[in-house]
Amino acid sequence: MRTLLPGLLLSCVLYASVPIAQTASTAASDSSQELAKEIVESPVPVLVDFWAPWCMPCLVLNPVVKDIEKTYAGRVRVMKINIDLHKTIANYFRIRSIPAIFLVKDATVVKHIPGVQKKAVYVAAVEEVLAMKGDSATGGTTR
Repeated sequence: MRTLLPGLLLSCVLYASVPIAQTASTAASDSSQELAKEIVESPVPVLVDFWAPWCMPCLVLNPVVKDIEKTYAGRVRVMKINIDLHKTIANYFRIRSIPAIFLVKDATVVKHIPGVQKKAVYVAAVEEVLAMKGDSATGGTTR
């Protein structure tokens, strides 16, 4: 699976690649631009969970993501993005299999965790991102 480059700065790239010619059907069904803006402008790190309702591994991972959201409330923002509804942003992140977790800090992808892992893997990734100092564009890593 191809993933975004470590330290990829999202702000310029997302704004350049996500806007789409809005037709009546895409305007109602794909709000990728709004989601991209929320990710880029978040004052706290964002855990982005790409999922779909038909994906059994995604449903298995859901309680872990909810627990992380509760545990790190106010310090990490959790965004669940349904790939069936938000195809543009899923394509931008090059989602080829789900579940896929991305951690974004300062508009930069700093971690990618594909598939279902043990809860400790997600917790360690969140803790690592929270421990990062300053601009993550210089210190980002990916799995």
